[in-house]
Amino acid sequence: MSAKRTKTNYTGVYAREHASRRYRGKPDVCYDICYRLPGERQLIWEKVGWLSEKVSASMASHVRAERLKHARKVDNLPADNARLTLDEVFERFRSDYLEVMRKRPMDAVSIYENRIKPTLGHLPLIDITNVEVENLRKGESHLSPQSTRHTLNLLGQVFRQAARWGLYEGPIPTDNVKVQQSDGRRMRFLTKAEAKTLLDELRERSLSLWQMSLLSLYTGLRAGEVFHLRWEHVNFTAGTITVMDSKNAMNRVVHMPEQVKAMLAEHRSETGGQAGRLVFPKAGTQNTPHHQISPGFRMILRDTKLNEGITDPRDKVVFHTLRHTYASWLVQAGVPLYTVQRLMGHKSIIMTQRYAHLAPDQGAEAARLLSSMTLA
Repeated sequence: MSAKRTKTNYTGVYAREHASRRYRGKPDVCYDICYRLPGERQLIWEKVGWLSEKVSASMASHVRAERLKHARKVDNLPADNARLTLDEVFERFRSDYLEVMRKRPMDAVSIYENRIKPTLGHLPLIDITNVEVENLRKGESHLSPQSTRHTLNLLGQVFRQAARWGLYEGPIPTDNVKVQQSDGRRMRFLTKAEAKTLLDELRERSLSLWQMSLLSLYTGLRAGEVFHLRWEHVNFTAGTITVMDSKNAMNRVVHMPEQVKAMLAEHRSETGGQAGRLVFPKAGTQNTPHHQISPGFRMILRDTKLNEGITDPRDKVVFHTLRHTYASWLVQAGVPLYTVQRLMGHKSIIMTQRYAHLAPDQGAEAARLLSSMTLA
């Protein structure tokens, strides 16, 4: 390969052609970047990658910009990067990545604080290997495979971002750690009698839990969507709720049944709800959202005995069951799956098709209609 580098149209980005390797009929091209760290005189050269690896001059320029951007922040970190602990790196990951790139960074922070930090947080990154990650995975045997995947995905993200910042060199320890594949989707939905039992108990013991549960049951809102709902998103005149910045980054509009409209109208009257304010702020605050449903919900569920004798977590009633119940009731009532998909905010109809078996048998009705059609 020729060692000669040629300038590109991007500052600090150079290209060099391989002497023999070809890509799409032409010599393969490698892109390098050069830059100086703040306060340093030495010029740093770094290989970014090959054109055949889908690396472009534009991509290399972006990498160079990231190197310079984050180099300016290194002074805030401990001097010995080689012994940086996972806790130290995660603090920067939280402030410089999660709070910038994620809509709800507290979800990831909660996973880290509760599942990763207790066992790995104190360890230097270079001491965390596949062995430690495998032990972490085994320690989550009580969780669903999907929850474990969330844990390992977050840990892998931290390591990859640390590598981009130049704080870590080495293999990503979550690679090649396998999580059992299974269908972890919850399919339990409530009968009308069960829903009444739960709502009656909630209303008697916790007004706020009853209000949030009623809203989810009759509109299909996710817990996070309930927590972040603001009064300007509730339109009493049109009888609609606009769900903003949902899980799938798709805004949607749902219609309020009379039960929900009456509950929210009374709630607004009692709390003086106004634009810019959360409908259900965290207790003791004026505008701080909940991060999770209150533990009181589980205690009330226990007393209703709706989960009595059920061992499979997928069949147990949780707050998310209210959303499943909303969709299930709609399908049972004959609402088309496409409409249910739109109301639920599913990105793909495949997500909605899990409820298809609940739909009335329309095939027999179609046959009856055709039977009445005679050809002239």
